[in-house]
Amino acid sequence: MASKSKIAAAKRPPKFSTRTIRRCMLCGRPR
Repeated sequence: MASKSKIAAAKRPPKFSTRTIRRCMLCGRPR
């Protein structure tokens, strides 16, 4: 399971489009 901070960072809209963190919506693992 990914840490809560990482999931929160993935949900947050990034300042730059290149900063988007693509993660699994269910488990939070990187895709």
